[in-house]
Amino acid sequence: MTPKGYGTAAGGYQARGIPTSVVEDVIANGAPREAVRNAVTRTIFELNGMRVVTEEGGKIVITTMKY
Repeated sequence: MTPKGYGTAAGGYQARGIPTSVVEDVIANGAPREAVRNAVTRTIFELNGMRVVTEEGGKIVITTMKY
């Protein structure tokens, strides 16, 4: 039995997340820069209005955002 609302965000609205393929493309082809926050080095990739922030050499995605 599938729970009611499966595959939708809270409130029944369709999910509006950023597809994994977009995140991977930004990391692979975006312009990287480094920033240190709380003694942790983060790499910020930017491409076509998207920004992806990673830690540990791109192994952990911290956040994604449109700008």
